[in-house]
Parts: sequence; structure tokens; C-alpha cells
Amino acid sequence: MNTFKHFIKRNSLKIVENMNNQFFNNIQIIIKDPLPKHVNLNNVLQKLAELVPERFFDGIDGLYIGKFGHLEKRNVTAVFDDGVLYVTSEQDNEEDFLDDCVHEICHAIEQNYGDVIYADGKLDHEFIRKRQEVFQKMIEDGFESAKKFTKIFYNSEYNKKLDEFLYKDIGYDNLSVLTKDIFVNCYSMTSLQEYWASGLERFFFGEGEKVGSLCPVLYKKIKQVTVLENE
Repeated sequence: MNTFKHFIKRNSLKIVENMNNQFFNNIQIIIKDPLPKHVNLNNVLQKLAELVPERFFDGIDGLYIGKFGHLEKRNVTAVFDDGVLYVTSEQDNEEDFLDDCVHEICHAIEQNYGDVIYADGKLDHEFIRKRQEVFQKMIEDGFESAKKFTKIFYNSEYNKKLDEFLYKDIGYDNLSVLTKDIFVNCYSMTSLQEYWASGLERFFFGEGEKVGSLCPVLYKKIKQVTVLENE
């Protein structure tokens, strides 16, 4: 049994009772604000241990749960920053909480293996090509306002104005249709970094075949990182 799973089994009650209890080597759980009663932290940690191999937690020093101003300001539910996973305590259910944790762990992995993931430019090329495909579909479907973001669609970096346009003007429902069979989910077209994290997240959740089918370069990068970790 790996150390994380053993810790959870041995200390299941202590995890939520002690704000400074550690799990997984030197990773700390800090509960700033309590989770809803229907969200059980132990359940989420157990599932996290089952989904994400222990070796991928390198570089993560803490898991902080609560209401954080920098999350609210950015209108996000989680972020990985300076070695810490910050996750909002305002969770609808355990599945959403787990998704937040896994997704930000994927960003932590990105920081450890950025050269492998991005250096040859192949992932960037695949991402931009897919963005262009979605852009053309938007124009064909009558979303003429997308034309003012033409140049931004050809840039793989995150752009706040484009992000707001996609989710406020286009909308999640329309975007889900437009990105179907192109991206693993609509959020993954936000930036190259989210393309990576969303793909790896779906891989951890057992959807590797889908990732490989839709995004072969992304899948190859995921496998490269996995092989490096196994060496």
C-alpha cells in the first residue's frame, strides 16, 4: 500500500480534525474554512490517491481549503501557486472538489516537466490548429463577433478578454457543441496550459483513449512524462 493510502486509512478521522495534519510526505492539509457537510474530505483524498500516482505529487507542498480572495478575484475554484493547491471550500459535491484537485495537480506536473511538454513546439501547433478549427465553426454558425478575436485565436497564451468572450458571449452550451470532437472539453481551448491540464486530467480519470483519439500530440506528451516518471 502506498504511503498516501496508508496514511488515509490510519488517520481518516484526524485529517479533518487537525488543520496541520500532513499527507503524502511533506504535503500539508490546511482547512481555513470548513467544507459543506455533504462533502467528505476523506472520500476525496482516497479517490485522489487512487487516480493520481504518488510520484506526481512532487513539488506540491500543501493543500489549502477555504475562501481565498485571489480565487474569488479571478472567479476560479482552484489554483496551483508557489507549491500550494488552493481550493475553494464552497463545493457543490465531492466530484467537483476532486476535479479541482486533480486539475491543479496537472498544472503542478506541468511546472516540473515544461521542457518535455512544450520545448519542441508540437503541442502548441496542435492546440493552435484546433483553435482555428473552432474559430471557423464559430463564423460558419453565425458568431460574427468572434472575428474581432482573430489574432488572439492564433496565440496560445491565456487572454482574459477571449476567456470572457467565450464563456459570456458564446456560452458554455454553444462552446460545448463547437468544441465537440476537437477538444477534450470546452475549457481546454482557453489556453495551451489549460489544454495540457485538461487532457492530463481526463487521462487520470481513465479517458486516455479519448485523449489519444482527439489529441494525439497531447497524448504522446502525457505518455512521455509518464515514462520519465517511471525511470
